[in-house]
Amino acid sequence: MGSLFASATLSDDVFGEKVSAPFTYGASFGGIFFLRKNHQWTGTLRVARAMSYSAYSIQLQENVNYSDSSVVSFKGEYLWDFMSHVQLRPFAVVAIDQQPTQSFVTNNEKRTLEYTAGTKVTLGAELRATF
Repeated sequence: MGSLFASATLSDDVFGEKVSAPFTYGASFGGIFFLRKNHQWTGTLRVARAMSYSAYSIQLQENVNYSDSSVVSFKGEYLWDFMSHVQLRPFAVVAIDQQPTQSFVTNNEKRTLEYTAGTKVTLGAELRATF
């Protein structure tokens, strides 16, 4: 299984200032592996990139310029069909996340917030029912 995706958000006005979000694009690829009856395992690799953009920050009350950012993640998910229409899906996501650099002007001084890439791990479970 695989997919290509892109998302864009329209800007909005907050207190008369433009607030926006980045144009994001990427791809994901994965597979489903049969373990035994009613038990499968999925693995998905996802790569996403967000383009640079600028938006008004209510906290700073200034326009903030955000640089490009990206994320690479791997999701492993165990699928257990324990009833005819109910599925339990525990999962783990390991991601390398590069946050955008933020630059802005405060009191006529240019300031920048920079982040190093970091690893995030997310554990969870999902219960799905079909009717």
